[in-house]
Amino acid sequence: MHPTKVHVGRKHVVTKSAHAHPSKQHWTRYVPDAALVLRQASTDTVVMGKLRALCADQRPVHNLTDQEVLDCAADMIHKGILHIEMKDHFVATASNFDPASQQSEDDFKQNEGCVEYMYLDSKCKVTVGIGVLLPNAAAAKALKFVHQADGKPATDAEKEAAFNAVQKLATPLKKGESNKFGAAHYKKTTTIILPDDEILRLFKAMIPQYEAMAKKIFFEFDAFPVPVKRAILDLVYNMGQTGLDRYQKHGLVKAIEDWDWDQASKLCARSWVNDDRNDWTKERFLEAAKNK
Repeated sequence: MHPTKVHVGRKHVVTKSAHAHPSKQHWTRYVPDAALVLRQASTDTVVMGKLRALCADQRPVHNLTDQEVLDCAADMIHKGILHIEMKDHFVATASNFDPASQQSEDDFKQNEGCVEYMYLDSKCKVTVGIGVLLPNAAAAKALKFVHQADGKPATDAEKEAAFNAVQKLATPLKKGESNKFGAAHYKKTTTIILPDDEILRLFKAMIPQYEAMAKKIFFEFDAFPVPVKRAILDLVYNMGQTGLDRYQKHGLVKAIEDWDWDQASKLCARSWVNDDRNDWTKERFLEAAKNK
């Protein structure tokens, strides 16, 4: 029986053999970093919580015992799904952990709305689709707008004219102030729309960019529970990396880095979005805290 090799940092080390049961007596066969983390989890509730979150996608059963979590983590390491290494702090990532991305479309349709025509968002910026910002007329011309009446493609001149018509309705906002009009207010401003397939294509092309932004801010993003990843994607999608970086001083970023979901739920509100959206984000952190 040949043991499996796992790459950790700069070392190739031997893990447990294929059919050995992943219980305590086999920890020493794992990579040194992984063995250290598994031992530490026995007495450290924070580490146990992180491993529990990673195992949730593999064994979607509530109330796993600590030993079941350790067995699950050991099995994931052996299968090459879970990779653990020690840097300045514990780092663990699951390579097939992506249900948050699969739920993103529904999340953003709920939180951003899905609007086929150009409108002004809460900050009076021209927007279309699932919260896609159009910074200028050139961005509008790059999309496949069609005439609402007959579905024929709009010309570049028509796209530019529609963009300018919506943009002219923007009014200066004071600090902390939001646009008082919803998307429906702008429905009759133009006669061109973005078809559903173009809205979806645009959204799917953007999600990896926002995941990349999230990972630049949160080193352990891949290891976070699914509800937390969903909340972070919503924050980044709404604020951008720069906007979320500003929340450093409010303590939100630190709370997320510390896996303190209760604290994150208290700090995630944004003054410019509606209460329903703020409540949705708060509930995602509380969901993670409940299952920690």
